[in-house]
Amino acid sequence: MVAVLARLKWTLLVRALRTSVWRTAGVVLGALGGLVVAIGWVVTMLLIGADDAGQTQAAVVLSLAGVVAAWVVMPLLVFGIDETLDPVRFALLPLSAERLRPGLLVAGFIGVPGVLTAVLSLTPLLAWVQHGLAAALAALVSGVLFTLTCFLGARALTSGFAGALASRRYKDFAAVLLAAVVMCVGIGVNVLSSRAAESPEQARQVITTGASVLGWTPLGWAAAFPGDVARGDWLVAALRLALAVGLVAVLWAVWGRFLQRGLTSISESDTSGPGEASDLPERVFGTSPTGAVAARCARYWRRDPRYLASVVSFVVLPIMIGVSTSVGGGGGDAFFVGPLILAALTGPGLTSDLAYDSSALWTHVVTGVPGRADRVGRALAMGVVIVPLVMITAVVALAVTGRWEWAPGYLAALVCLVLVGMGVGLVTGSVQPGQAPPPGSSPFATGGSGGLLTVAIFAGGVVAAGLLSLPVLVPLAVWGLDSLPVQLLLLVVAVAWGGLLFRLAATWSGHRLERHWPELLARVSN
Repeated sequence: MVAVLARLKWTLLVRALRTSVWRTAGVVLGALGGLVVAIGWVVTMLLIGADDAGQTQAAVVLSLAGVVAAWVVMPLLVFGIDETLDPVRFALLPLSAERLRPGLLVAGFIGVPGVLTAVLSLTPLLAWVQHGLAAALAALVSGVLFTLTCFLGARALTSGFAGALASRRYKDFAAVLLAAVVMCVGIGVNVLSSRAAESPEQARQVITTGASVLGWTPLGWAAAFPGDVARGDWLVAALRLALAVGLVAVLWAVWGRFLQRGLTSISESDTSGPGEASDLPERVFGTSPTGAVAARCARYWRRDPRYLASVVSFVVLPIMIGVSTSVGGGGGDAFFVGPLILAALTGPGLTSDLAYDSSALWTHVVTGVPGRADRVGRALAMGVVIVPLVMITAVVALAVTGRWEWAPGYLAALVCLVLVGMGVGLVTGSVQPGQAPPPGSSPFATGGSGGLLTVAIFAGGVVAAGLLSLPVLVPLAVWGLDSLPVQLLLLVVAVAWGGLLFRLAATWSGHRLERHWPELLARVSN
């Protein structure tokens, strides 16, 4: 079964790459980025291996603990988990979770993230081999346990969290809790790093202390025990090894439980039961084709766990970046960074909106929905949800910094980024809608290289929105911050410039939709 599932995963991945140049480009870019990371990691491990065993252990624990945290957290926020071999697809076959787990485990490492993690797990061997044969052998065992911890931890947590999000009762609470945890962790790490950077000796002390703490947490058990072997602390090494093995066993059992539940339970995206839909969206947006599209999408933003996961992905991260930058030594004005990043991400977030419809997009095709109505309606629905968040975070930034004299100019920058970014998202989505989790599946699922493709589309959209907003941002930065009349003038320019680009983008992308509805339907239905 292991060979069958691994061969099936490889076949599906190759077929997906052959049928989509965008997926191929995403894999190539991801592989090149992974190669750069691997080379840097190898050089780092060779250098730190020359230090004493304690310093080497601290560096290895901190780096590998970061990788484990990334495997666990990033699928929830941005990239998603690879559901090329979705276990639910095996529900009708006479296969148990016990038979599927080994094959799914091996198949999960077929791809850029899996290969890169396996390579990184072996690089500490280059450091520990300089401390003796026993430490090198321990590093090999540590690499295996570390790799299993990454994969099983991601699968267990995302499976459990996806189940909670599928419930209308818990999805809001779970998303808010995740956002709070991630922001607290990000701010805490930034504060500690900034304080440690005040002096080299303090930095060394903070690194050693942090590594010592992480070495006794699930993030660092597997990475820490080769250092104990190198120092001859055999009892401590045995204890950490037992903890690492026990963690892998627990994660294996938890994942198996979720897997078995997925194979034997009915998949439901909403357990709240039947009920009457409110007509508030229709009263707000009207009953025109544009209003109908906007009303439907507005309901999705409230009810669909996939949209909620999207909000967590591109709203929490900018807020975390802005706050942590400010607290970590960027000064009070760094609070302005978060709302600007959120505004820049608003438009690219529209790119995959067509993909969320999946095969249901056929209703637009057969009913002859005007392409421009589709484009503007989706933008209106997203604007109703995201624009208030942008404004709230902007007011908070102004209140914290006390720079109310910057309010008109700051509003001009935000308006320009939102309108221009939405235009970029509409155009990009009409050409390449990206990938989204299928309806009713895990809100964190992706397929094949879908995570890399999503990241590339988002990054390109943010860069394009920033470049097209330069006619407003550059004069604002050079002349506007000290002049209220210039700020007011630039606010008018931002509305006019952003509105013009948005209108042109909506018109062009709408015409393109009307010419390529069948191709787009086939692409988002795969």
